[in-house]
Amino acid sequence: MDWKAIAELLADRTPPTIVIDRALHVLMLDERLALLLGLDRPDTLGARLETVSGMAPLRPFAVGALESAVVGGECTVVTPGGRHVDLTVEAVRAGTGAEAAAMLVVPSAVERSRGHRNAPDVVAFEYEIHESLMPFGHLRRLAVDDEVRHYWLADAPRCHEVLHGCSTPCADCPALRLHQPFPVTVRDRRPAPYELLHAERRAGRVRISVGRVREEDLAMVHRSRLSEAIETARLSAFERAALSHLGESAVATAAALGTSPAHIRQHQAEALRKLGASGRADVLCLLL
Repeated sequence: MDWKAIAELLADRTPPTIVIDRALHVLMLDERLALLLGLDRPDTLGARLETVSGMAPLRPFAVGALESAVVGGECTVVTPGGRHVDLTVEAVRAGTGAEAAAMLVVPSAVERSRGHRNAPDVVAFEYEIHESLMPFGHLRRLAVDDEVRHYWLADAPRCHEVLHGCSTPCADCPALRLHQPFPVTVRDRRPAPYELLHAERRAGRVRISVGRVREEDLAMVHRSRLSEAIETARLSAFERAALSHLGESAVATAAALGTSPAHIRQHQAEALRKLGASGRADVLCLLL
């Protein structure tokens, strides 16, 4: 059987596949999977499975498929570079007799660093989706704080469903505004952190970077990162003081500054106008 021709036929049409014969030699290895696992494809083809760096955990799937036709599950492989990658594997027997071989299909993979944090502590993440708008949002890759990386190699979920909790694409998604010079979305999700989303096109895919900014970070912005903009805007001393309390209770701010809540709101609005912003979410854009 010409496994090379089959590999070329299946490329980019099906999930990455590894084909292993009865003697547990690697007959076919998808380039996508070889790249993910850091393997040299020419050196891997023809080698026994257990001699290929990190591939020994795939042996039970190959043996199981050859014996019982269909098996599936998950395993962890260690790449030549020492990365730990969790693979979802579906294995089936192809052919009969001496031609029989195990086809191991890998629809998804997850790479984790040691000591990765839970979701509530996530500060930043980025993901890649297909550039096509029809259908929109199918994930290819997700990286969380450079500690966890998910790879969807087939049957990928859609970003707005699994990452943003929406049944339809997000109306403010920057990936839908790639025609703009700098497609950015700022989301005010009080009391949760603000989200800053930026999209860029990359070789048939769209990469979306998401950063989260807490109220404490925003306070720091008022004190430091905005200082240059404030100088340029020529804010008065009172406008600066009012702006430093932006987001806090107007009553408490008025008591602290010895004036009325209405006076505080008036000067905050004037300060924002001079800065070219209409609220705290717009102020965040000055960071970009």
